[in-house]
Amino acid sequence: MVNIARSVGASERLHLLNPVAPELVSTVIADADCSLVLTRATSLSHRYSMPNKLFESVHGRLPIVAVSLPDIASIVDGYGIGTLVDEDADSIGIARAIQRTVGRRADFEDGFDRAAAELRWENDAQRMIDEYARLLERST
Repeated sequence: MVNIARSVGASERLHLLNPVAPELVSTVIADADCSLVLTRATSLSHRYSMPNKLFESVHGRLPIVAVSLPDIASIVDGYGIGTLVDEDADSIGIARAIQRTVGRRADFEDGFDRAAAELRWENDAQRMIDEYARLLERST
C-alpha cells in the first residue's frame, strides 16, 4: 500500500495507524478526509451487510463514499452523509466520488447529528431486550 501511494505521489496523504481499542476508532479516524465503505456484493451476506466501518464513520463524523448496496445506501442517502457509487464503479469512478465528497464535511453536519443520535447500540439494546422478552413470554 505504501509503495502504491508513493508511486502515485500520495504517500504524504497515507497514514497507517497502529490498532486501537474499538471504542476509540471513531475518535482516531475523525481527522481523516472521508471514509470509504466499498463492500462488493459477492454474496447475499455482503449485499445486505452493515459494516462496522460505516457506523464508526458516522460517529467520527466522516463524509462517506460507499458502494450503493441497499442497506448501506439507506443510511448514506437517508441521512445525507456522503456519496454513493455504483456497484460496478471502477477506480476512476470512486476517485471522482471522493473528489465530490472531500472538503464538504459542513454539508453533512445535519445528517451526522441525526445519524449519530439514532444509530447507537444503546437505542437497539432496548428493542432487543423487549423482543427477547416477547419471545420468551410466547414460548411459555
